[in-house]
Amino acid sequence: MSLLLYGIIYAQDKPDRDTTLSVIKAGKLSAIVAASPQILSREPLDVLAYGQCIQAIHQQVTIVPMRYGSILADEDAVKDHLHENKRHYRKRLNELNQCDEIGIRLTINVEPDSHPMPHKSLSGLHYLLERKRAQSLPLHIEQLADLLNTTLLGLYKEHSADMSVFNGQQTYLISYLVPRIYLTSFMNRLNNIRPDLLMLCSVSGPWPPYSFAN
Repeated sequence: MSLLLYGIIYAQDKPDRDTTLSVIKAGKLSAIVAASPQILSREPLDVLAYGQCIQAIHQQVTIVPMRYGSILADEDAVKDHLHENKRHYRKRLNELNQCDEIGIRLTINVEPDSHPMPHKSLSGLHYLLERKRAQSLPLHIEQLADLLNTTLLGLYKEHSADMSVFNGQQTYLISYLVPRIYLTSFMNRLNNIRPDLLMLCSVSGPWPPYSFAN
């Protein structure tokens, strides 16, 4: 049976865990795994339970968390994966030590084009320009993202950003890797940003640092 990968920890760490989870050790690293059926469940409750297991481990030790669906063939494949990626995982474990992820999602209100060009009349160049315009950040969102990054500077180690569709709306998610000792200061400083600007934001976390695992 295949193995579902939950995350990577240092072999010296021994977190309490769900009894369905196993630990596979290779050198100085260990992988947290569970037996996986051939067809992985996509039921929301199963995905939620997966995340809760990672959250419980993250609260005890440093973990490089995996996204749901990371499957390896067997124990030997897990060990080979740990050996092949040991430098990457050791580096990430050091960087993620005692850190949480905070997400700030900005809602992008895209104004419809008042004079849309008929699709058939678009040249290749016009089509590419329209695609670029559709995928670019509105100026007010770009300015708000810059304000957030500048205001919170010094309270996070890394940040990443990505455009995506969330609940049917186009959004811009900024993820921050925040040392736990700065978490309260981070949230306080965030709350001091102008209320009218914060209305465009939704904050989530703290979470295991999924956005910084790769």
